Parts: sequence; C-alpha cells; structure tokens
Amino acid sequence: MFNSNKTIAILMILFCGILWANLKSGIIYSSYGEPVAYASVTDKSKTNWTTSNTNGFFNYNFSAEMGDTLLVNRVGYEEKYFILTESDFCYIELIPKIITLPLVTVEKLKHPFDITDKTVNLNSEFIPGVLPGLGWNTYGGRAGNQTLFFDGGKSVHTKILFENVSMTDPQNGGTDLTLIPQGLIRTGTIYSIPGVYFGSGVIDAAVNLTGQSNAKNEVKISSGSFGYKLTQFTFSFMENPLKLSLTAGKSKDDGNFLIDSSNGMTDRRNNDMNQYYGMICSDLQINDHLQLYALLLTTNTERGVAGSEDWLTPHARREDKHAIAKLSAIHLNKRGYLGLTLSGIKNIQLYEDNNLDWPIRSKHEPETKVVNLNWVHRINLTVLTQTSYEYKNENISSTDVGIHTRSLHSLVTRGSWTPSKRLKFTPTLRFDHSIGLHKQFTKDLRATIVTGVNSNLQISAGTAFREPTLNDLYWPDVGNPNLDSEYSHIKSLDWTKTFLKHNKLEIRVTDRKTKNLIQWNENEDGIWSPENIASTQRTSLVISGKLRLNTVPLSVDWNANYHKTKDLKSGTPLSYIPSFQGFLNVIIPYNIISLNGLIYFYGKRSYTVTEYDEYWNSITVEKHLNSFIRFDLSANYNFPFLNNQFNLEIAVKNLLNEDTRTLPNYPDPLQNWTVSIIYIPTSSFFEK
Repeated sequence: MFNSNKTIAILMILFCGILWANLKSGIIYSSYGEPVAYASVTDKSKTNWTTSNTNGFFNYNFSAEMGDTLLVNRVGYEEKYFILTESDFCYIELIPKIITLPLVTVEKLKHPFDITDKTVNLNSEFIPGVLPGLGWNTYGGRAGNQTLFFDGGKSVHTKILFENVSMTDPQNGGTDLTLIPQGLIRTGTIYSIPGVYFGSGVIDAAVNLTGQSNAKNEVKISSGSFGYKLTQFTFSFMENPLKLSLTAGKSKDDGNFLIDSSNGMTDRRNNDMNQYYGMICSDLQINDHLQLYALLLTTNTERGVAGSEDWLTPHARREDKHAIAKLSAIHLNKRGYLGLTLSGIKNIQLYEDNNLDWPIRSKHEPETKVVNLNWVHRINLTVLTQTSYEYKNENISSTDVGIHTRSLHSLVTRGSWTPSKRLKFTPTLRFDHSIGLHKQFTKDLRATIVTGVNSNLQISAGTAFREPTLNDLYWPDVGNPNLDSEYSHIKSLDWTKTFLKHNKLEIRVTDRKTKNLIQWNENEDGIWSPENIASTQRTSLVISGKLRLNTVPLSVDWNANYHKTKDLKSGTPLSYIPSFQGFLNVIIPYNIISLNGLIYFYGKRSYTVTEYDEYWNSITVEKHLNSFIRFDLSANYNFPFLNNQFNLEIAVKNLLNEDTRTLPNYPDPLQNWTVSIIYIPTSSFFEK
C-alpha cells in the first residue's frame, strides 16, 4: 500500500540519487545501419581487448579515459580509430570494404533482423523492473525460487539465457534465477518481440544475462542483513590474442527475516542459503578470421525450503549442483560469419523433508545438450540472410518421473530486405520436430519504417509455441504424451524516437492470443492430470524512456506498463498479474561519490483459491494482493589507495518497509541493507 506522503518523500530523496559505474559499453554498426558482430575493440596498449556480440553490443572496464583512442577491427571493414568522450556509451561506425554505399547516409536501422532489444549494465543485484515489461515472482528471500514473466504472461513463456545458453529446465519448463550467482551478472538484455528465432518457450520474450567480462582483477566482499555475506575473486589475464578470466565466490544468507503474520511479527525460519561457484571464460582470436570462446560455470547451492505461511516446512532442505558449459567457434568472412556452438546444462537436485508425518526424499537430474550451426550472409546491399540448424537432446532421471529422453531438431531461416532507404522487411520461418511427438511450423513478419529523423515504427505479426514439459508427458500414471504444444498468435506495434543522441522514448503495444495452454486439473475421482484446456488473451501497453542531461549530471530511466489480461474460458483476469507496474531510476554522478535512487511500483493483483464450507463443499473465493512501492537507495564512493582502486557501496533496499510479496503466502524481506567493498589492483595479477 502507499499514500501521497510516502510518494512525496520518495521523490524528494530520489532526486538526490546518483550511481557510480565502472563498466562502459557501446555498439558497433556499419555505415548501412546494422550491428557488426564479433568486431574486436582494443585499447591503446593493445593488450586489453573485447569483442562485440551478435547485436554489435560490447562492454569493457579496462583503463581508458576521455581522449584515449580505441582501435576497432573486423574482417570486411575498414579499420577504425575511435576517440573516447565523457559518455559511458560509444557509438562506433565501421565502413564496409566490399559493398558500394550510397553517397548520403540516412537514418540507420541498427538491428540486422529488427528484433527489438534493450540492454542494461548491472553493478549489483538484477532488478527485473529495469527492463520494460518484465516482472518477477519470488518465493521469499534469497533462498526462494525466483522466476521472470513478461507482459503479464506465465513465467514459462519467457526464456532465460546465460551467455546465450538456455536455462530452461526440461522437467518443469521453468528457470530458477537463484541458480545463477548474482555476483556474476553484469548485463541483461531483453528481446521483447523475439519472433520465432528462440524457439520453444518464447511466447512472450527472451532475456539474456551475461557474466563478468572483466579486464581487471577484482576482489569483492559484501555483508548485509539477515547474516548475508559474499566473497568473490576474479583473476584476469589479457595478452592479445588471449583473454582469460577466472571467478570464484561464496555467498551465505541466514535468511530468517521478520514477517507480519496472522500471529503478529515473527521470524520466517529455514530460509538460509549457501552458494559456492566458479566460472572460467576465455576468448581466443586465432587470426583475423577465426575466434574461439569457452565458458564453464559450476554452482553448488544448499538451502532451506521454508514453505508458505499456511504450510510451513521447517525440516525441508534442497541442494542443487548446477553446471553450464559452452564452446563456440566463429569464422568471419567479408560478408558475414559461420558459427558452431556446443553447449550443455545439467542440474543434480536433492530434496529432503524429514518431517515425522510425511517424510519426503527425491532426486532430479535434468540435462540438456545442444549443437547449433549458424550462418549469416550478406547477399548485397539490400539483402541479409541467416540460416540456423539446432539439435537438442533433453533427458531426465528422476525419482518422481523416472528416466526419459527426447530429441528435438529445428531449422530457422530469416532474411532482411531493404527495398528503400526508409523501409525494411524481415520474414522468418521456423520448423521444429520433436521426435515421436510433434512437428511445428511457426512464422514471423516484421516491417520497419523510418518515420522521421531518429525515429522508426515497427509492425510485426507472427506465431510462437511451447513444447510440453517432461513432467507433463511422463508423470507416472497421469502424464499425457498426447498433449499438443501451446500456441500463440502475436501482433505488435513499436515506435521509437531518439532525441539529442542519448535521450529516448519508446511506445509498444502488443496483443497475444494463446491457445492449448496446459493445466493440471482434478477429475471427479480426485486425480490430477495435464490437459490442453485453457486459452488467454493479453494486451499490453509499455511506455519507456531515458533522459540524459549535459547541463547537469542527471540521468533518468523509466518505464510504465499497462496489462489487460483475460482467461477466455472463465472471463476473469489472469492471476497474480498487475494491471499496472512502473519503474523509475534517477542517476546523478558527481566526481568519485554517487548515489542511486530506484522506485518500483507493483499494482494490485487478483487471484482465486479453492476453499471448503462446513459441509466440505468446494467453493471458489476471489482474493487479491495489495499494491506496493519498493524504494531502494545506494551510495557509492570510488577512491584510490596505495596505487590501487577501491569502491565502497552502501545499499538499503525496501526503504519504506513495504510488503513486496509477489505471490500469496510467500513474503519477502522488509527493509534490508548491504555494504560492499571492491578492490581492483592497478596492475595485472599475472604481470611479471
């Protein structure tokens, strides 16, 4: 709940807020307006370097100051020297060597296949509200499962990736964000209208989280409320053409925070969490044409499972041994690139509840292996093509479900055709074959129109799907191998306008109709089983923007999200989805000291529960969760000491002590704080 006095107090404090950030970023694009993938960016010493991703985006934090020069290289393009300005974001344009360009360059469409995306740099905890349209559900504190949803949809309809590796659990179709250590996440990119490229499970959106891309060594120590402690080390080696980074960390959280229950203020017990993790990343530029990238992340997480307020589980424990591996080889040529990626993800989960009435012990081992071949080729100035083939093997060994496996093949082809300077068409076709189960065709068509100086309008329509989970198909006695895939029709309109280079306004309207939704229902014999019975319609209006002022050190990011949802069977709004949510972040940097003020508003949410009257007849009762405002404030001080760099951060979250639960009976902590200090040696750890 909130009132006007709180709102005024928030705004007064907020506009004093500022944030320090040492991670700088940029985008590399060609003179015909599209991102340049896998370009190398080198500093003046020619030992520190990084590369752009498939969207041309890159970030770095090696020693480079205003006035220094970056060297940008890519096969097929003229070499470029770029002089850094005071801005934290670089726009670097490369000129192709082989394609004759018009004499006059008009407004640029900076996405090769016009997939709308937004990337944010993250220095601390990932707050989903920073990305327009994105919301989250938590099961209480750091130890509770955390999931994301987009535009008022189901969490299983938003695919989460880490370093472009899908995190989807094939057993239940979800992704628990707590399996990715928060200290590793440096950037988040959301693809709000992703089309069919990402395949099953992306009915709403895809979110890619990237890990540390440090060019420096770093030691981070944090402490906070509820016994929270974090220690993390990063060691880096950079000597062109090799970049190697090793990170190891440990976090601990007692997690027994106060909650306002029906019996008054009490501790939420058995909510502790201990996490150990290690990650190694390497980039190798073998020559101008060949690049290799490798990643290995292992995480061991032990936690208590507190349960809900009305069903406490004080003895339940859970352990996850989680691993992500990836190896990519990219061959660059003058007109594009050919990429081969091998990736895998595996989790070994143990769950025990040693209660006296009903002891439980279960073990689950979901695993996914993927081979992906990706070819991007520019035919001429107006036509760009991409063809991608993927083989995926999913399997599960579980005490609940048994041992099962399925194989999936997919083929995607899409193109980009620019018939005029102000118009671009992007058609995409996708075929998926789940061996022995389903064959699925999906499609997408986009038209992007330049409507004025630094503004464009994108109109898109297409389809998307989600395969049933292994639980849905093979749960003992009640699993349904005849389930159809969930299927959605999507229409979207997106208008973007950039003002004065760094200021932006975006308005997006999206309509989704989804059928064959899988729900587990109880029959008259009291047996639950999955069926394709539900259909929904959702309309979303998302308005977002950013403001950067040169006259004063002020930066504002904001978004407002309106959702209208409907269950087409019952005619009621979808459960737990607010009709409005909004985010505001104000940044005012000043020399080496800074503060950051952040507001997240989450509207009222309705839901229904089944209760029983005195004669044990079931009745449906409508309830709701109250709206809340979450206000976070942080202060940051960056200072040198004995020729080394230190960064001190103090953060207070939920300053107003609001009840910020996103699901009924799963409360989140009230006001809490963390103090962090980061030590960055000025010389390389491996320097002789």
